[in-house]
Order: sequence, then C-alpha cells, then structure tokens
Amino acid sequence: MFIGKRLLRKQLFESKGEIPVYSGSVNIPFGYVSNSHIVDFSHEYVIWGIDDAVFDFAVLPKGQKFEITDHCGAIRILDKNILANFLLVVLRKQKHELGFGWGYRASLSNMKQVVVEIPSKTDGAFDVNNQVDVVRRDAIVRRLRNELQSQAEELATTEVEISIDSPYRTVKLSEVFNFPETNSCMTRKLCRENLGTVPVYGCSKSENSVLGYIKENLEGVKYYQDSLTWNRNGSVGHFFYRQGIFTTNEDQRVIEIKPNYRHQLNPIFLKYVLENEVRKLGYCWTNKLGKAKMFDVEIRIPVDKNDKFDLTQQVEIARKYEKVYQVRDNVTQQLQSIAKVVVSI
Repeated sequence: MFIGKRLLRKQLFESKGEIPVYSGSVNIPFGYVSNSHIVDFSHEYVIWGIDDAVFDFAVLPKGQKFEITDHCGAIRILDKNILANFLLVVLRKQKHELGFGWGYRASLSNMKQVVVEIPSKTDGAFDVNNQVDVVRRDAIVRRLRNELQSQAEELATTEVEISIDSPYRTVKLSEVFNFPETNSCMTRKLCRENLGTVPVYGCSKSENSVLGYIKENLEGVKYYQDSLTWNRNGSVGHFFYRQGIFTTNEDQRVIEIKPNYRHQLNPIFLKYVLENEVRKLGYCWTNKLGKAKMFDVEIRIPVDKNDKFDLTQQVEIARKYEKVYQVRDNVTQQLQSIAKVVVSI
C-alpha cells in the first residue's frame, strides 16, 4: 500500500503524456503525464481517494499504467487468488462503517488498519469462485439500484397536465392579474441587518427556501400578501402561492389577482396551469421569464353556462393536481429509499 506524490495542475497542463493521473476522485483522471513513479504494473490495483468527500474506490487492471497524487492511495494485490473486483466490493461495503471523510482522513496509516474478510477453502487457500460469485451478485444489485435511482429521478421531473373537460375561456394574464413592482435592493446582507419575521423569497425551485427574514415596514421595501409568485431567473417557471405577508428579491416576481376577480379565481389552480403553460412556451434558465413576457401568456380557465369563471371546477382541478403530485412524490421517495438499501451479498 502506498500513496502518490504531489502534482500541480500546472505540471499536468504542461505534460503531453498519456498516462492517467488519479487524485481525490478515482473514477475520473486528474490529468495525464509522460512517466509514472510506479514501476510495477504486473498486478491488479485498487485505488482510493484520501480527501475526496465521496471516498470511493476503483480497480485498475494488471498491465495498465497510471500515476497517483498525494490525495490518492493504491493497494497492489500480490496474491493472484485475491480478485481486485472482490476487494473493491468489500471496501465499498465497509466505507460507511469506516467513517472516513473530511473529518477522518482515509490516510495510508488509517487504511492499513482496515480488516477485510476473504472467502477461503477448507485447505485455507483463497476461494476465487466464491469471490467471483460475490462480484456477480454485487453487479446485479448495483444495476438494479442504478435503475431504481434513474426511475426515481425521471419520475421526480415528470410534469402533469390535467385537461379541462368543461367549457373554458382563454385569457391573457394581463386581463386578470396585476404585476406589482419588485425589490431590486433585496440581498441576504439586508436580511441579516434587518432580521425579522417576514420571509424573503428568491428564485429557488423549493417552495420553502428563503433568502432570509426581515422586519415589517422597512422603508423602501415592497411587501406582498396572499399572492402568486414566479421565478424570473434561476429555476425559471416555478410558481408558488404565498400566504400571509412576504417579500421577494428581483429574481422572484409577484402576480396579484385583480380585486374584481379574487372571488372567481383559485390560486392553486392558477399555479398549476401557469407552470404548464410557461413550460410549453420554452421558458427556462437560459430564456428568462420577465414581466413583459408574462403579460401576453394565455391560460384557459373553466367557465359556467353564463361564461363566468367557474370556481368549483377550478377547485376540483386543483385538487386533482395536488393528488397526482402527492402520489408522484411518495413513489419517488420510496424508489429512492429502496435504492439506498444495503443488500448483503
């Protein structure tokens, strides 16, 4: 077992070599060099990241030249009956139990204290077939775990659009909303210097994420109440219904239902139809959604037989949206939980 030598990015930048150099991240080369201080490539190796937060391992096959920095350690496997891939599986399984990380370095001296169990035969020789079987089962578990994680990520980003089956009217947002001025001066520093109870929202995709909390009635600050907001910048296209008194920075804008429509429109229904509409229009972090663009966005709102906005239909559609997203989020969490289960192999 050994660790590498100090290498600077400048040295790697100036090098025209093809030998990969591994550092804290053992799965992606840190760079390439012409020569390696390692001379014996006749054995398999398992390398590990000493300081990287992930603290992962990787296998380098016999004959593959490589170099490592002082942020990476290497285990040269001298016995041909100990498989590098088996050792990788065992060490990965133990890494959480070992507790290595930023606070407790996986240094050479600490790693030398690690004990692993290797299958053996009745005569005491290492059991290669048993190791192969462990590696095979681990590959199956990892593949299933990756598939579950992929499904969870795909499901978490799946959007829903519930059709309006009843008659509806198409309206521009400027017809039913006011667009109050925003706060260009709002910063985290201002929040810290004027600590209070009023939440300040930015452009996060999380409904409850805040820049901070400020006092009420600060001079020059615009406050809002019981209104919808949207992300102009950052996580563009996310809408939220904010109840109570709040304020925002310039990256999250406010739209207020006009007074003559407040008893005819449901804000939760509006949140979901607005998100669907701006998504279809292609607004994203590279295509900002400013106030001028919002003026002409059109949405469909259910109406009754008298062509008045149908509040009952809006509430029902909003309820369906909330139910579907609740089910989606529950299933996503379950898939993620299953993917994290440690399986004995």
